[in-house]
Amino acid sequence: MHKSYETEQSNRKLRRHNLVPQIMTVGDYELSLLPPQKYDVNYIPSFPIIGFAFDSQEGMHGFASDKIMPFRARANGVAFLPKGCEVTSKSQRGGEYLNIKILGEKFSDQLPQNQFTDLIEPRAIPTAECLRRMVISRDVFDPLEYEEQIVKLCSFLSSSQECVKEKSIGRWMTKRRLKCVDEFIEAKMSGTLKVKDLAGMLNLSEGFFNRSFKAAMGKTPHSYILDRRMAKARNLIITTDQKLSDIAAICGFASQSHMTSKMKRSIGITPGELR
Repeated sequence: MHKSYETEQSNRKLRRHNLVPQIMTVGDYELSLLPPQKYDVNYIPSFPIIGFAFDSQEGMHGFASDKIMPFRARANGVAFLPKGCEVTSKSQRGGEYLNIKILGEKFSDQLPQNQFTDLIEPRAIPTAECLRRMVISRDVFDPLEYEEQIVKLCSFLSSSQECVKEKSIGRWMTKRRLKCVDEFIEAKMSGTLKVKDLAGMLNLSEGFFNRSFKAAMGKTPHSYILDRRMAKARNLIITTDQKLSDIAAICGFASQSHMTSKMKRSIGITPGELR
């Protein structure tokens, strides 16, 4: 009896802290915001699925094949899974991820026919971030507001074949270099972190680094650093009892109020409301 009560309390805490998928159905769409944690899945979707990665991820995956390959996906990457395309994917750490299931036959004539992952489409980034805020904040929105954002994503995907070919300058940001960038940001997050330091670490000029990073990631280095600070702050807020002021310092924010204003703008709620 006591163990059952503790288990239920633990489950409630996980739900409150967004450590379990947040799933909501709005009209002809099912939105799932998946938390950054270990996963191992194998399934065949009954409907097309649009995915958006808020964090970089690495693991093993395979699509419509028995061949499972290592992968490293970039943050801000868009993925598309057609109806009936079997997927196997697993990761030891995962990453925050938005799944949008298109129910019925809506947009069937606009969506791509083939599966793809890790597509950087800059126009999709603010749209996905808006949908995340709507899911996390749990505010009441008109279903048309969700549909407006999803329609935008679908329209971007309809021209995805033109976007798959990256600009040549973006190819300088190889997966190895992007991994080095992530590790550098994590190591230096609590201190003074400058873009020129990231460029220097890769032996690139600051100007070239800025251009190639944005071409590869769809965001400027400054915006990406803020995303990483925010992701770490959210994780510490929901998994530890550390003071918010200490978390702000650990994550490189100028102050607790600075972290609060950035988080409110980013996900629609304050650190206090998240905790």
